[in-house]
Amino acid sequence: SGGDIWEGKRRYVIRTLGQFRSPEQVSNTIIARQASEPVYLRDIAEVKLGYKKPDGVVQRYGTSVISLNAMRESGTNVLTVMEGLKETVRQLNEGVLKDRDLQLTQVYDETEYIHSSIGLVTDNIVEGGILTFIVLLVFLRSVRSSFVIFISIGVSIIGMFLVMKLMGRSLNVPSLAGIAFAVGMLVDNFIVVLENIYRYRQQGE
Repeated sequence: SGGDIWEGKRRYVIRTLGQFRSPEQVSNTIIARQASEPVYLRDIAEVKLGYKKPDGVVQRYGTSVISLNAMRESGTNVLTVMEGLKETVRQLNEGVLKDRDLQLTQVYDETEYIHSSIGLVTDNIVEGGILTFIVLLVFLRSVRSSFVIFISIGVSIIGMFLVMKLMGRSLNVPSLAGIAFAVGMLVDNFIVVLENIYRYRQQGE
C-alpha cells in the first residue's frame, strides 16, 4: 500500500504496482498525461521522507509503542508467510534493532487459530475412525469390514490433500471447515454402503 488519502469522510487507499526505494522514485511516478506529455508527481507535489500523521494511540503495558500491520498478498499461504515474518522479526531483533536498543514484538498470530483448527480436524478424523471401527466391529462382528472403512477414510483424506496440492490450494479456516464436514459425510456414507453390502451377503445375493 502507498498510504491513503482522505477527501472529506471518504478514504482512498493508494496501491502501487512496484516498490519504491527512495523519495526520488516516488517523485518520478507518472500520474497522468496531458497532450501526450507525462505529468509527474513532482510537478504537483513535494515528496520527502517524514512521519505519518498518527490516527490512533497504541499502548503496551502502559507505554506508548509503534504498531505495524503485516498483510499477506491474496492467494499466498498464511502459514508460510507467518514463518517468514517470524524469521524476519528474529533477525531484526538480533541485528539492527538490538544495536538501537529497540525490540519488535509480535502480539497477534493468525496461524495459532489455523493450527488449532488443524488439530481439531485431525482429532475428529482419528476419533471418528476409531469410533467407526468399534461400532462396526460390535454390530457387524467383522474385523475385515471395519478395516476396510478405516483404510478407505485414510486413502480418501490423503487423496484430498494431494488434489489440493496439485490445484495450488492452501489450508485456511474455510477449507478446514469443509474438510471436517466432508469427513463426517464420508464416514456416514461408508457405513451405509458397508451395511448394505453386509446385508446382501447375509441374504446370499
